[in-house]
Amino acid sequence: MIYNDGTFEENGEVWFVGYLDNVLYHINSIGKLEVVAIIPTEGADTYRMNPMCIKNKNEIICLPDRAKKVVIYNMETREFRDISISLNVDRYTISNAWIEEKNLWCVSYRSGELIKCNLENQEIEKFLVCSPNHQTGSGEAIRVNQYIYILHKDRCAVTEFDVKTEKRHTFELNCKDKGFGTIVYANGSFYLTGFEKNIYKWNKEKNSVTTIEIGEKIVFDVEKDNSKSSRFFQSRYVNGYILITPHNNADYVCDDVILYDLEKERVRIYSLKDEKTFRKLGNYLVYNYLLGESILIQDYSQKDYWEVNIKTGRIGKRQLN
Repeated sequence: MIYNDGTFEENGEVWFVGYLDNVLYHINSIGKLEVVAIIPTEGADTYRMNPMCIKNKNEIICLPDRAKKVVIYNMETREFRDISISLNVDRYTISNAWIEEKNLWCVSYRSGELIKCNLENQEIEKFLVCSPNHQTGSGEAIRVNQYIYILHKDRCAVTEFDVKTEKRHTFELNCKDKGFGTIVYANGSFYLTGFEKNIYKWNKEKNSVTTIEIGEKIVFDVEKDNSKSSRFFQSRYVNGYILITPHNNADYVCDDVILYDLEKERVRIYSLKDEKTFRKLGNYLVYNYLLGESILIQDYSQKDYWEVNIKTGRIGKRQLN
């Protein structure tokens, strides 16, 4: 198993970077894994240097976490180029990025900045869009059309940034939480999570929030008060469902994942507990890709993927070819 912090999917194919080795990998449409290239690093330390990537035409763009550069691999020439970014934090933890014309837009929750990176002349612009959080860089931002939506982790607010005009507007959301950690867009609404055991359905036009309570349906083995980290790590829209995975850091540890059925408006909880293994902090559950009707979830404590069939609810294990 090549452990990763997340993948990029396109037309049944998957690209990702190993978080230990900083190597770029590809999984083809039949599930075969191959090494694409070794990402250049300064020195011998490769741990979480550029662990997240996105694809843009014939290029794979690898985003910096502990590195200070965006590294771009051209799949036709098989060559790398890089763009340096200077942020006033030791660790960048850039996990969300999008291409708009010639610009790469990306977010660092550690510095609280939205970064505009010109891929042609390498010019960098930075916009302070939320409070910095040096302790944890986790958090999601998304793009819908020409707008990027950035979460606030210290209050119930979302900033909408227009990449065309570079104007912004911050929405204050009426919900009882400390702030937000994940966001996904589906069927005209936004779905967010924060520090409580809830999903928040946000209608932007009305700026109204519907709270979907998870409550005792999901079990956390570790829960700490006054955490700087939100309860949930990652959310994804997958074929009519929203998948939400727990954080599993020093503040929250959980074996359960959430599938929210958008059509039936129903919460399903699936326990990915291996009776032979006790889940510890750092044993993340990470969505990797969709294979037919099955969601493949990587578990840092396992050698195989968890496979959850979103139609039947069946849970099993799957090896990668």
